[in-house]
Amino acid sequence: MLCAACHHTVEDGPTLCPHCHNTPLVDGRYALLAPLGQGARGTTWRARRMVDGLEVALKYLPIQDVERFSVVDRLTREARLLAALDHPNIPKLLEHLITHTPQPAAVLVTQLVDGEDWGSTQHHLTVAQALTRVASVLDILAYLHSATPPLVHRDLSPGNLIQRHNGTVFLVDFHSAAHAAAPADNVHTTSLGTPGFMAPEQLLGVALPATDIYSAGCLLLWLLGRVPLHAMLDE
Repeated sequence: MLCAACHHTVEDGPTLCPHCHNTPLVDGRYALLAPLGQGARGTTWRARRMVDGLEVALKYLPIQDVERFSVVDRLTREARLLAALDHPNIPKLLEHLITHTPQPAAVLVTQLVDGEDWGSTQHHLTVAQALTRVASVLDILAYLHSATPPLVHRDLSPGNLIQRHNGTVFLVDFHSAAHAAAPADNVHTTSLGTPGFMAPEQLLGVALPATDIYSAGCLLLWLLGRVPLHAMLDE
């Protein structure tokens, strides 16, 4: 396992890390095993819940006093969205907490999805295989968009789609997700998304169900050519 404070390797179960002398477990309960993804503010880890050995995905966002409200508010909002979702291809929320062990951090714990994200896939797909993959994403979007009001993911990109070895596709990372409003009211304060996969209206902070559908089309083009849409247009 890795110390949550200094990320040095430590033996399972020590009270204090021999390198930094902090408690190595997140909230005294979760052992970090390996990084799954790195974001602008924090890291998502493969972690082990010590009480029962269950492996989970743990999003860990260290917080400073000056940014405490924005970090906590953003993760709390993501937790509330996930708690309201019930779909076999969306990881289930297990816990959301604020901890001071080993340092102040906002933490989101979800079901771990073992597999490979689309961005890591190296082999080329046939048209039929690419269409099958995107069709599975459209099924998830149909569920999200059927909510009242519709829930828009806003960051449909290869890194947020994980394919299990049996072919099942999971949509992860709902930090950008937002409920759509009437077009006249649907102006968010920030532009969120991944360049090459985000719809033009996202530059204005607008997000509607059509926004995700546009991104799904970009995913199909990317699966077929391994080139983001904006790179194709520049050629």
